[in-house]
Amino acid sequence: MTNGYDVESSSLRAYAKAVDDAAARIERIRKRTSALTIPDHAFGKLPESGALKKDYEDKSEQAAKDLTDAIDSMELIAKGMRASAGGYDDNEDVQSVRFGGSN
Repeated sequence: MTNGYDVESSSLRAYAKAVDDAAARIERIRKRTSALTIPDHAFGKLPESGALKKDYEDKSEQAAKDLTDAIDSMELIAKGMRASAGGYDDNEDVQSVRFGGSN
């Protein structure tokens, strides 16, 4: 029973490709931002400027980790979409054979 819906496995694969493309864009952003450096004097010469630089560096490292986590999540989503598409295709093949079709 399909309960009134039909799954297009090609749409699942197209979505997985779109997610892969988005993950690749995030990776390019991560690489560009990770390569940025700010000179020591950019935060001023007051004693507090050292703390500002440290805070900036900490936040930059966390942002890079967050981007990596986003990429990892997107890769898992794309993998899941492809696995779902394969599962639907396999099920369709089995049902076709059961009802007298060919594989």
